[in-house]
Amino acid sequence: MDGGHNEDETDSDGGGIGRGDVDLTGLGLFETNKELAASARITLDEAVKQAVKAVPGKAVEADIGKEDGRTVYKVEIIDTNNKTQKVYVDAVNGQAKIDK
Repeated sequence: MDGGHNEDETDSDGGGIGRGDVDLTGLGLFETNKELAASARITLDEAVKQAVKAVPGKAVEADIGKEDGRTVYKVEIIDTNNKTQKVYVDAVNGQAKIDK
């Protein structure tokens, strides 16, 4: 009987569960970014300024994430030698670290 019950669940809910998983994953990522942003003490603009101080050039991309358990902004910069460099800026204390 369990086999029949599982088939019914698979047939009636399997597709819905699959779609729900995808939706929940998307929402989970969105919530994670909201939580990360809430924990940040510096703004994205401030992080970009710190990154450009560390590596002079033009910031071309920035996002927020986790690195070694800390909330950080990852900023990609095209430096004065036209080379792409990544700078990680701590979202709490603003300390910049160049990815070498």
